[in-house]
Formats: sequence, structure tokens, C-alpha cells
Amino acid sequence: MVKAKIPKKNNLLASLQNSVAVEELIDLYVTFLLNQPLNTIFTSADLTTTIVAGLRGAARDPKNELWMTDLITTGLKKAKKQKHKGKIKDLFPTETVESFEQLAQLPIAITKESAMTLIDHPLVKTFLREILTQSILDFSQQFASHLPGGKVMSGLMGMARDIASSKLSLAGFDIEQKAKSFVEQALAPSLKVVADLLSDKNHAAGLADWRGYVLGVVVNMSKQEFVAVFEKVDEKNLAYQLATLFKSVALWEKLAPTIKFYLDETLKQVGSRSIRSLIGGTSLEKEWRGLISHQLSSVLLSFFANQEFSTWMEKYG
Repeated sequence: MVKAKIPKKNNLLASLQNSVAVEELIDLYVTFLLNQPLNTIFTSADLTTTIVAGLRGAARDPKNELWMTDLITTGLKKAKKQKHKGKIKDLFPTETVESFEQLAQLPIAITKESAMTLIDHPLVKTFLREILTQSILDFSQQFASHLPGGKVMSGLMGMARDIASSKLSLAGFDIEQKAKSFVEQALAPSLKVVADLLSDKNHAAGLADWRGYVLGVVVNMSKQEFVAVFEKVDEKNLAYQLATLFKSVALWEKLAPTIKFYLDETLKQVGSRSIRSLIGGTSLEKEWRGLISHQLSSVLLSFFANQEFSTWMEKYG
């Protein structure tokens, strides 16, 4: 192995302060990096340790929570005070919005078990309970109005509802209580019907269209309207919840094995390949390499021209 010739200190410093030389140096490094197999750049164990240690260190330090609180609080307060013109979709290129709409409208059918898990929630049950109860009461009144003496019957049913809602009892007129009792029995079967419909492949296209519609509503909201959604949000509480979320993930006992598992799987598939081979057939290297090299060289030239760097060179060069 031929030992590389190390330039003299003054020559090295001069080279590092030369824009052409620095750009060539960065180009050499980028080329070296692109040609390295992934498994020589990092191991799953080392990278997992680094990620987990960094996340947990940040989560345990209270100064980071204060920093996050200040960042979110300041950002939300500023957003609320500003006058925002245009719509949400104006923040993104037209092609990006269209791509999201296309993705949202893919006809995907979930399993019946997943559908039931999604809707088996207290809020969904509350909504469904209210809808069923009100529908039965409305139907009862409509039905009664068509009977002989309908107006009287309708009035009596209205009285029954008032009596039931005030928790009094009147034989023969506990319409609302009977409706509620029926709804409680019908709730589980109704949820099952909803889950069946959500998982039915015949409705996949309709659900896809609905997802696209929902996305369309959101992106066509005015920016001011979107910001107004957060008017009643307490900034400090939001910051606390986000910090708590970050902590829960960082301190999760399965975080390390989970990260390592996915890294191991990735390296099994592509670990022996270089970055260049992975992006081969695309224009990524062509489009990004020059831009990255230019930005890095600008930063490094400023750093190499700094007196502190010259002092370091004098000390260790």
C-alpha cells in the first residue's frame, strides 16, 4: 500500500483556502461516499445505538422541553396574529396537490377487523346513538301525525318526550326511553353494518372518491380559516403534549429493537450495494451533486478562512 504524501502545513492551509481546491476535495469525498457499500458506512447496531442514545438524551433533558415549548408557543402566537391570504393549496406546487389527490383516491379496501377497530370508539358510538335515537323519535312523530286524531297523538308524543327527558314517568308515553333502550340494543349490530360497508370491495371506489373529496375540502380552505382552527388551542398545552409524545417514543422499551430490526432488514436487502448503484437509473446524482458540492464548499471556505482554524492548523499541523 502506497502511503499518501502529506503536504506541508502552509501548502495545505493555502489549498484549503482555495475555492477550486476545496470543490475538488468535496467532489473526491462525494465520489468516495457514493461508491461505498452501505454496510461499510454503518452497521445496524452502531446506528441504532446512536439514534436511540440521541433521542433518549434529548428526551431526558428538561431544557429541550422548554425549547420546544418556546418554539411552538411563539410560532402559534405569531401565526394567529398574522393575516393569511390565499388557500392551503397555494403552499404547494399544483402537481404536488394533484399527486396527493390521486393517492387519496386509490381504491383501497380495508379488512372487516380493521374497519371495526377504527369505528369502535366512544365518540363514534355517541354520534351513532344520537342519530338512531333522533331518527326513531322523528319517525314516531311523523307516523303519529298520520293516524286519526294525529295532531293530538303527535302532541301527546311530544309531551311524552318532555316527560322522559325530565326523568319523570308516565305510563304509555315513555317514547324516548323506549327509543333509547332500543338504540342501545341496536348499537352493536349497527357498528357491524358500518364495518361491513367500509370493508366491502364494492364500496372501495366510493370511499376513495370520498377521501379525495375530504382532501379537496382541506386544501381549498383559506389559510386564515385553517389558522382559526387553532384559535382555542392552548399553546403551552400543545407544546406539552408534543413533548410528552416525543418522550414516550424516545423512552419506549421496544425502540432500539424496532429500529435495529428495520435496519437489519434493509441491510440484508441492499447492504452490499453502493449508494450510486441504488440511485442508478435516476437523475438524482446529476441534479443534486453539483448543488450540494457548491453549498458545502461555500461553508467550508468560510470555515477554513477563519482565524480559529488557522490557529488549529498551527497547533496540530
